[in-house]
Amino acid sequence: MHLQNQARQRKHRHDAPRKRNDRAPHPGASRVAAGRPDAAAAQRSIYDGTDRIGSYRGSNGAWHAFDRRGKEIGVFATEGEAQNAVCAAAEAAS
Repeated sequence: MHLQNQARQRKHRHDAPRKRNDRAPHPGASRVAAGRPDAAAAQRSIYDGTDRIGSYRGSNGAWHAFDRRGKEIGVFATEGEAQNAVCAAAEAAS
């Protein structure tokens, strides 16, 4: 009898409730995440030592470069290209 009871417990062990992290996310989780600012979308400024010469921002795999007044310089594939464009635009303006 004791062996049959152990076998029955082993058989039904998979019916135990799952942990919270195994379940689907909370229904409001997508709304909460949608309200957070994306780190990749944060605008980053470039300075020449004292003055701000421009900025750039990444979004959807592209990098947008802006001059010191906020006018868009262009869209680039890498962050380094966007940084170089900001520096080149500042040198051309001076």
